[in-house]
Amino acid sequence: MSCLRVTTTVLPGSTPRRGQNPLTDHDTTQALAPWHRETRLVPAAASALTGLRTGWSTLTSLPALAWLIAGLTVSNLATGMLQAAAPIIVVQHLGYSSAAVGVIWSAAAAVSLVVVACCRFVIDRVGLWPTGAASALVAALAGLAVSQAGTYNQLLVLTAVLMAGEGGMTVVLRTLRSHLIPERVFGATLSITILIMLAPFPLAGILVAVTPAAALGHVLTGCAALQAIGLLSAFWRLRREPAMRHGRSPAHKRT
Repeated sequence: MSCLRVTTTVLPGSTPRRGQNPLTDHDTTQALAPWHRETRLVPAAASALTGLRTGWSTLTSLPALAWLIAGLTVSNLATGMLQAAAPIIVVQHLGYSSAAVGVIWSAAAAVSLVVVACCRFVIDRVGLWPTGAASALVAALAGLAVSQAGTYNQLLVLTAVLMAGEGGMTVVLRTLRSHLIPERVFGATLSITILIMLAPFPLAGILVAVTPAAALGHVLTGCAALQAIGLLSAFWRLRREPAMRHGRSPAHKRT
C-alpha cells in the first residue's frame, strides 16, 4: 500500500521529552543538523478512493453527462474492436501490407482533426444536441457500414467517416462537461469519466484475440449494432435535457 511520509521536527536546544537521553539525542541532532527528523507512515490510498467515489457521485447526479458517457462507452467498444482488428482485416483478408493500416488511421486522424476544428462553430450556431445527434448518427451508420466493407478503399473512407463522428461527439462531451461539473469536483469527475470510457478498449483487444479470423466480421457487425443502439438511445434520452440546449461555452473553459 502506498504511503505518505510525514516529518516532525525537534529543534536543537528545545526541552527533551521524558525518557530522552540528552547526550544521545544531541549526538543524533548534530549528525542530522540542523534538526532531528522523525518520520511516521500514513496511508495515502484512501485519498484516491475518495476521489473516485466523489467523481462517481457527481457523475450519477448529472443525468445528461451520465447518458452521454454511457453512449460513448458503448461506442468505444466498437471503435476499439475496429482498431484491434484492422491489421487482421487489411493484411489477411484484403492482402495489403501493414503500412496500409497506418494509412487508414492517418487519414482518419486527419479527417477527425478537421471535424473537431469545425465543430466548435457548429455548436455555437445550432447547439449541443443537434451537433451531438448528427455526430452520433454519422458514427452509427459508418460503424455498421465499415463492418461490411469488402475493399480497402471502402474501409479507408468509412473508417475516416466513423472517426469524424467520434470527433464531433468528443467536442460535445467536453463542452457539456464544462457546463455541468462543479469546479471543486471537476478533477475527480473527469478521472472517473475517463476510466469508464477507456474500459472497453482492453475488452475489445481480448475479443479480437479470442475470435477466429473467419468470424471477426460477425463480431464487428454485432459491436457496430450495439454501438448504434447505444448512441441513438443516449441521444434520444438527451433530447429534452436542458443542459444540451446550451450553445456557447462558459467563460471558464476546460478540456
